[in-house]
Amino acid sequence: MTYSYDQNTRRCGPAALSFVLGVPLDEVLSRWPGGWKDTDSVWDDLNDHPADHRLLLESYGFHQTMRTLTDLIGEQAPRDKTIVLIHFGHTAKHWVVWHDSDERGLLFHWGDGTIRHLPYDDAVDAVTRSFPNCIYTPTLAPPRLSWWQRVRRWVLEIIARWT
Repeated sequence: MTYSYDQNTRRCGPAALSFVLGVPLDEVLSRWPGGWKDTDSVWDDLNDHPADHRLLLESYGFHQTMRTLTDLIGEQAPRDKTIVLIHFGHTAKHWVVWHDSDERGLLFHWGDGTIRHLPYDDAVDAVTRSFPNCIYTPTLAPPRLSWWQRVRRWVLEIIARWT
């Protein structure tokens, strides 16, 4: 089943994750860390932070592979699977999904059913204009090692350095 990334812009982070993970938006909202709060105010930005994305991905067994603008420009990141935080001014932000790049700039799924083009200079400015800067691809997390496996790995790494 394909999920459409045409949700309202107030839920842009959960909608981007829904699109990339292929799960219904309602499920993402129900699993949102701390619960999703649709207050329709500037405080929504605090409810849609990169840390919330990381926690949600962990609940699905994924982790964030961090990316850079160079990865997008050089087409080194997976298309339609890389989530980007765009800034408008210093307070407004919008989560989008990177679609492609061409000779003129970067193309993004904007969340309203359209793919929008940003020239390279504008894309760099929009991503780096404010804090936090965040570009990532959800990838399957490796299984967590038990405490004794982590100790064993640490000891073997120390032994390898001395040999």
